[in-house]
Amino acid sequence: MALVPACLSLTLASAQMTYVVDDDGGAGVDFTDIDSALAVAGGVDVVEVRPGNYPSFTMTSPTRLLGDPGAVVNAQSRIVGIAPGQWTVVAGFRM
Repeated sequence: MALVPACLSLTLASAQMTYVVDDDGGAGVDFTDIDSALAVAGGVDVVEVRPGNYPSFTMTSPTRLLGDPGAVVNAQSRIVGIAPGQWTVVAGFRM
């Protein structure tokens, strides 16, 4: 019986979160800039970026950063500190 709580807590700890970024804000939006979302996301999390114009960002942990059509990053951005064997995805942006 002791195995069940341990397995349950492991499942909850590894649950994927999806964070929504929209520079206009509004209902269902978690952040208005990419850096703020990346500060809390990591591992299996997804950051979805809605159409809009965004400043540069710095990604320092593995996550998936997905831009909707029309999501534009207006400056050079960086991906740093991703350890060997970890992965990250950045897709769908115009830069």
